[in-house]
Amino acid sequence: MFKLPVLTLLLISTACNAIDKPGERPHEEAVSLSGESLARVSPADERLTHYTGELADARARWEREGLEIDAIWVGRHLGYLGRYREAINWFTERLVDFPKSVRLRRHRGHRFISVRRFDDAIRDLEEAWQLARNEADEIEPDGAPNELGIPRSTTHTNVLYHLALAHYLKAEFGKAADYWRECADLSPNDDMLVASLNWTVHALRRDGREEEARRILERVTPKMDVIENHTYHRLLLLQKGQLSSDQVLGPESDGVQNATAAYGMGAWAYCNGDRERAAKLWNRLVTETPWNAFGHICAEAELNR
Repeated sequence: MFKLPVLTLLLISTACNAIDKPGERPHEEAVSLSGESLARVSPADERLTHYTGELADARARWEREGLEIDAIWVGRHLGYLGRYREAINWFTERLVDFPKSVRLRRHRGHRFISVRRFDDAIRDLEEAWQLARNEADEIEPDGAPNELGIPRSTTHTNVLYHLALAHYLKAEFGKAADYWRECADLSPNDDMLVASLNWTVHALRRDGREEEARRILERVTPKMDVIENHTYHRLLLLQKGQLSSDQVLGPESDGVQNATAAYGMGAWAYCNGDRERAAKLWNRLVTETPWNAFGHICAEAELNR
């Protein structure tokens, strides 16, 4: 039976309350890995109106019902609005109400990654996985649904995916590869599968496990049932030698409009010995894309090692 590490929770809660208060810059949400202040990135126009309304509705449901699911949606919508500090503090407060919640830890871990607090993310997500692994898995509803409105990820795969990412960002490539491989094995569909396999290959190659990476690529075929993670699928086909770089990035954009593609192309170039190409892509990525994208965070981590 998993026992809640109360001291750990209290320490994280204290850290959140101390660190996640606005400073001299009222809209500063994080500090980059190179020490730069990162201002809030808010959605524009219709999306801002939509998420603001959704947040108000979630707060009203929470006040009325006090259910865990409502608490989760308040925090998620704060995150969609770019209010990461508030989201982290909200999840921390609600963990007092629901101390064994897998999903509150999963979502707080996600936001710890957003604000570059990777150790805190790992702590949350490891605890979430210890709690979750003995429970039935469930499809997780999307905050930004795909074109078909069909959610593709689950609670278990999201915990493992983000846990692996946090380790990857700390250059702990072996741990990251093992967690992403487990995530791939639990993936209920090809969208989650290609996302997990893409990162598994990156992590294995960075860990010097080229033969394992080649075996992972055997699971990838040109025809897969992918409805949203097309970039990950194309990156895997690139790794297999079945697509060219232009087919992943596009001949003109060089991928900077797509943080996922740009980071993946940089990682591919790096592992193939083209460090100059990788550095060029990653530098453009951190210069020209929003700081809250995972691809941006990965590029930032690469350039600050």
